Amino acid sequence: MSFLKLQDNLTEVLNDYHVKSESEKNAVISEVYQLMYQTAVRSLRNRSVAGVTPTLLVNEAFIKLFREPNRWSNREHFHAVVSSAMRQIMVDYARAILSQKRGGDWSAVTYNEEHLGELQSVNNVILVDSYLCKVNQIEPVLVTIIELKFFVGCTNQEVAAATDLSLRTVNRLWDKAKKILERVVEAELS
Repeated sequence: MSFLKLQDNLTEVLNDYHVKSESEKNAVISEVYQLMYQTAVRSLRNRSVAGVTPTLLVNEAFIKLFREPNRWSNREHFHAVVSSAMRQIMVDYARAILSQKRGGDWSAVTYNEEHLGELQSVNNVILVDSYLCKVNQIEPVLVTIIELKFFVGCTNQEVAAATDLSLRTVNRLWDKAKKILERVVEAELS
């Protein structure tokens, strides 16, 4: 199976995974692992957490995703679940590091577009996660877009492809997400 063929019928391949022969499973694992590894490299490029490598992130996410049979609605569902799993893993590692340091040294951050590239420390990964939990209470649909942008490092065009939304809709939702994040951060600081 080629990588391009996997891209074309990802949902079908993943949904049939548990009924495949061992050799077919190995081929699927190899292709899906490659796809997830590319995502992890991009995710960690600007948002590193000490001790988290692309290999570790993919291995942990892979175990979470394929421990039990899943039914994937579509490729967007798969990408959303992968980005959420990677977010959870990064946050778990960040929390473990902070617990070793007895709480660490939190700093307040005012949100703006430039901070997406600057939010690299362990504290900020956890801080962004707490902000996402609050955004989820206000407007859950925005969390997937924020996860794809922040934790996976997707451009708006890539988010549009991963969520099956138009680029215009993603741009509009991203603007809305930034405004809500700004309100959440300001409420946190006051």
